[in-house]
Amino acid sequence: MTVVYADMMASQGNFGSFWRLLARWRGSVYKMVWQDMLVYTILFLILSLTYRLALNDAQKTSFEMVVMHCARFRNVIPVSFVLGFFVSLVVSRWWGMYQSLPWPDTTSIVVSSLIPGQDAESCAIRGTILRYVNLSIALTFCTVSPAVKKKFKGLNGLVAAGYLTEDEMIVIETLDTRTKEHKTWVPIMWACKLVDKARKANLISSDTHQKTVIGEILIVRTKCGELIGWNTYNIPLVYTQYFHQGTIAVR
Repeated sequence: MTVVYADMMASQGNFGSFWRLLARWRGSVYKMVWQDMLVYTILFLILSLTYRLALNDAQKTSFEMVVMHCARFRNVIPVSFVLGFFVSLVVSRWWGMYQSLPWPDTTSIVVSSLIPGQDAESCAIRGTILRYVNLSIALTFCTVSPAVKKKFKGLNGLVAAGYLTEDEMIVIETLDTRTKEHKTWVPIMWACKLVDKARKANLISSDTHQKTVIGEILIVRTKCGELIGWNTYNIPLVYTQYFHQGTIAVR
């Protein structure tokens, strides 16, 4: 979840901005761990009250020996090293995901510049190419984002939003019966075929311009593939488990 908070930071000596930022709930560490912390606090209070009110002197001595035994093994796990490595891995992954976000802006500029003309055919080809590019991005976001998937509610939602036609939906549904792999590459293939058609119709002035347009379209395809890859291949579970086990041991 991306939370914009830069406007809350001090820029001109705004007193108290740090505390407002620290107390921000949305996207905060408090929101992420409050349930675990609540369970930990309840268990701690139960143990503390049991030790102080329910145990006799001999039982307290045994309890203290168990605590000291556990404390000796706390330093066996290099928590600082594990935490630093884990945070570095998470931040690198987050930044990589951000860099993989596909944007249609550059493709739109290149298509508009290298497929000029105000006739009906030129306008239709430009619009369809960019619709295919946006369709590929929409399919990618539907794959990786539950919020986007919920908004469009399948291919019919994309048809209603104007990203997809009925005939194109039938093609993608047919492909779904053959394989369950993502279909984000299909609109890119359609867009590249349209570029080839535009070149044959001399709507694109040279092969170099055709190569440039296709190259920009394929950049979007690469970004979509990277984003799906980030979504498919998570941080290895062993690292996450090891980190949490080290945190529990410190507690």
